Amino acid sequence: MHYQASDDPELGKWITHQTGNGTPYTRALAEAAKLASPSEYYSLQPVLRYLHAQSPEPDTTIRTLATDRYKVVFNETDEPHEFDGAFARFNSYIFGSSLPKTKIRYATSIQSLCEPGWPIGVLAMPDDAVTCRIPGQFQIGTPHVFITEKLRRVAPVNEWVLLHEICHFKVKSHGPEFVAEVKRALDLIDWRVLLGDY
Repeated sequence: MHYQASDDPELGKWITHQTGNGTPYTRALAEAAKLASPSEYYSLQPVLRYLHAQSPEPDTTIRTLATDRYKVVFNETDEPHEFDGAFARFNSYIFGSSLPKTKIRYATSIQSLCEPGWPIGVLAMPDDAVTCRIPGQFQIGTPHVFITEKLRRVAPVNEWVLLHEICHFKVKSHGPEFVAEVKRALDLIDWRVLLGDY
C-alpha cells in the first residue's frame, strides 16, 4: 500500500513536526513530501525514514538500539501481531516451547557493524555487548527479533526471516552448525514456511 504524507502512520507526525520545526533542509523535504503523489512519496520514504531515525519528533516511540554488532532503529509500539502465531508454532514444533518470551518488531533500519551489507533481520539479546554506551541509549530487557520494515506483509518471506533469527537462540554464528540447525528446523515443519502453507 502506498501512503501519502497525510496518512502515513509511521512518518506523518514527523513530517508535520519538521514542517514547522526542522532545519531548512528537512522543512523543504517535509513540504515536498506533503505535495508528493503516492508514487513520489513512496520514493521519498527511505530518505525520510533515515532522517526520522536521526532526529525523531518529541515524545516519539522511535528507538535506536546500538550494540557492538548491530544498530537497529524501530518503533517501540509497533507490534506486528501477524508474528504471534508463527513464533508460537515455531517455538512449539521446533524448539519444544523452550525459547524465552520474545518481542518481535519491524525495524526501519538494521545495520550490521561487523559484516558488510544491510541485514534483513537480527536477534537482539539483553546481554549483547555494548562497549561504549551513549547517554539515553535504549536498552532491552527481553530478547527481540527485528525484521526489516520492507518485509511487512510479505509472507512467507517475513516468517522465514523470523525462523532464521530464532534459530540463533541455538547457534549464534552463521557457520555450518547454524546451517544444520536451520535445516533441522525446516525438516520438522516439512519446509512449509518456505511454501507459505500452514
